[in-house]
Amino acid sequence: MNIYYNPDKFGLETFDEIDTGGSWEFDTFVVFKRVSDGALFWSRDSGCSCPTPFDHIGINDLNPITKDDFYSFDEALKNHSNIKITDYLEILKKVKDELNTIIQ
Repeated sequence: MNIYYNPDKFGLETFDEIDTGGSWEFDTFVVFKRVSDGALFWSRDSGCSCPTPFDHIGINDLNPITKDDFYSFDEALKNHSNIKITDYLEILKKVKDELNTIIQ
């Protein structure tokens, strides 16, 4: 079962994502939201068109996004290859706004 294509099977939903890959490749940065409590997690995967995206990534491989460690998420997002500044700022704001609604 693939967490990217079936996040509901892991108790998640896709909150937002950015793919900067080309026509024969993928470079995807995904933010997942846990349905039970609204917690946010991120993961990234890249490759050519042959492998299935996120095929080797499971629930325990996801990186939590918290107010206390927001810097790590921000850095990972900034380092995502070829990300447009508008996409970066948009997802950053969306995640910040969501974190402000979660009681941690």
